[in-house]
Amino acid sequence: MKKPTQVLLVIIGVLDIATAVFVALRYMNGKEIVVTVIPAMIAFNFFMYKLLTGWLIANMTVKIEGTRQPVSGEKGKDHLGLKVTLTKGSIDSVWVDRIEIRLKE
Repeated sequence: MKKPTQVLLVIIGVLDIATAVFVALRYMNGKEIVVTVIPAMIAFNFFMYKLLTGWLIANMTVKIEGTRQPVSGEKGKDHLGLKVTLTKGSIDSVWVDRIEIRLKE
């Protein structure tokens, strides 16, 4: 099911393209201008749609939990455990190449 915002943006995009074609045919006195206006309006609407619906936004939550456990028999030393939880949202995909953890004393 589509989100209401996405449906509204598609309707606005179709109306935008129809208006551009009407203006090009009515006031620019040439049908060849429509061939350049339609692709430009489609490209504009595509990028506006992507921008407004979350394009280039990670849409992911990161949760880090740490635990410490003392090393038995060695005073002052601990084992550190980290649990990293990545939760992806409904927009786009996420590819994890690597996870790096750097610790300093």
